[in-house]
Amino acid sequence: MSETGFAQDFSPPRSARSPVPVLVAGGASTIVALVAVYLLEQVGFNAMGFYLDFVVPIGAIGVGLVASSGFALASWRSGTRISGALLVAVTAMLVAAYFLASYLEFRLLYPGGAQLRDGTPVGFWMYFDHFTRSIAFKDSQGQGGDALGLLGYGVRALEIAGFAGGGVLIPFGLRKLPYCDGCGLYMRTSRLASLTTGIAEKLIGDKSPERQEQRRALAEQAQQGMDALFAAAAQGGEQLRAAAAPHAPKRRAFSPPSWVEVSLVHCRSCRAGRLEAATMVRKGNNVVRTALRSAALSPATVEGTLAKDGSHQANSRSVTMTNTGKKLGAGSSELGNQSGEQ
Repeated sequence: MSETGFAQDFSPPRSARSPVPVLVAGGASTIVALVAVYLLEQVGFNAMGFYLDFVVPIGAIGVGLVASSGFALASWRSGTRISGALLVAVTAMLVAAYFLASYLEFRLLYPGGAQLRDGTPVGFWMYFDHFTRSIAFKDSQGQGGDALGLLGYGVRALEIAGFAGGGVLIPFGLRKLPYCDGCGLYMRTSRLASLTTGIAEKLIGDKSPERQEQRRALAEQAQQGMDALFAAAAQGGEQLRAAAAPHAPKRRAFSPPSWVEVSLVHCRSCRAGRLEAATMVRKGNNVVRTALRSAALSPATVEGTLAKDGSHQANSRSVTMTNTGKKLGAGSSELGNQSGEQ
């Protein structure tokens, strides 16, 4: 039997991927973001200086989001999971990059060194202190106010917190995504069905018996639909796909205030997956998700569900023989013999 056919099936889990590519990509995007800030400052635009109500550093948060793009993209593409330690490393890199950018700006402004009028040399930290104490806010007319003095350090702290905080928002969000530990990849989520459970509220007559009965009927239908989907999943992928088809999510002019969403969460490599159901309730501009139910699915069921044309698809990495239960890797000579016998 060829050993190459089993190389991937018996390889160690790849969930512990090196974080170096993520840090390198994040470092590159951070440099791009801070260089852009410096260039904008040369034309009189302070991207870091935008504050909401003099407290929320929306400018720094925005720059941090741009800086974080490299961390997030590299993590998603490579499958490197954002661990707690990696998140701390990202935060430390962003804070260090902030001070490094300030130092480089100082060196660019004073390539030959800075000094006071009396000839006293000025180092970076003295420059940083003077610049921080000189921070002043502009009013709506564009007129600058008095220097903040020591309070300027509060502005600096908000700026650093905004930059680093904005920089970890997307990586932190990746930590919430489903992950396949065996393959070391982020799992995909495909919405299979949307079951309406609520109707829009009315100012008058919303509590009428008719509307209450309508809500009860919708909730009962959604429960039955969800039960049918999970029952179909136990039978196979084709059955699940057929049961979900009538409830496939569609674009609507007016979305319902609440619904049950049934999704297929799966690994694109090994096809491990599960069926998940959750209630979705609209609260203003936000949607609150509450998990209801989950069931593990076999790779064959996942394949059958994802086969849009109804054809049977085999995983290119491995195939399990139903007569022996043996798992064969792609390219295995035994797999070729089995298929030849059929």
